[in-house]
Amino acid sequence: MIKKLIQVIVVLVAASVLAVAQPKAQQQAPKGKGITKKEQDALNAVMTAKTPDERIAAAENLVTNFADTEFKAWALEIAAEASEQKNDTAKALFYADRSLEADPKYVPALIVIGLETAGHTRENDLDRDDKLAKAEKAAKEALDLLPNEAKPAYVKATDAQWEASKKDDAARAHVALGLAATVRKKYDDAAKEFDLVLGDPEVSPDERQAASRWLGLVASNRSAPAK
Repeated sequence: MIKKLIQVIVVLVAASVLAVAQPKAQQQAPKGKGITKKEQDALNAVMTAKTPDERIAAAENLVTNFADTEFKAWALEIAAEASEQKNDTAKALFYADRSLEADPKYVPALIVIGLETAGHTRENDLDRDDKLAKAEKAAKEALDLLPNEAKPAYVKATDAQWEASKKDDAARAHVALGLAATVRKKYDDAAKEFDLVLGDPEVSPDERQAASRWLGLVASNRSAPAK
């Protein structure tokens, strides 16, 4: 997968305080929410799980036993990414869809849907157009939401770090659009999407490298003899 797996660290400060560190930002649950020790333990299990299966099980445990948790969209998206790590596209999409049920504007889940759907759609799939339309819709929605995505109060990161994380999210959304265009054999459109990532010096090296690989595939496809 292109997006880095979320890594988290829990620091229990008081009965209602939880600190979470992840590549995008460091988060702390809003004070005064009154989350219980049991919910904190369930969150801790998600964050400290060492394998994809453990992470998925912990996320399921959290959302099952704490149906109203404010971390539902987050936990389900973590399960989606864990499924990606297992190369289980169906489960990744299943959890990303559930994440969006909890929060229809949760950008990371939209990006999972865009990338996984576009990346696993083939030219001769009978439902190709439907799948690509879904991928493009999710990626475009993520791009529409990102400019106004405010840093939550519980995110412990500088404004610069937050903006940098949004740059990488936008890069992944453009890659999803590029992948969809590649499957459609719209190679000029695909190259434009990948070039948008490569042309932004503020995008992280990992995301730029991924876009570069896909751009190479576009060049290869362009030069391949027609069948």
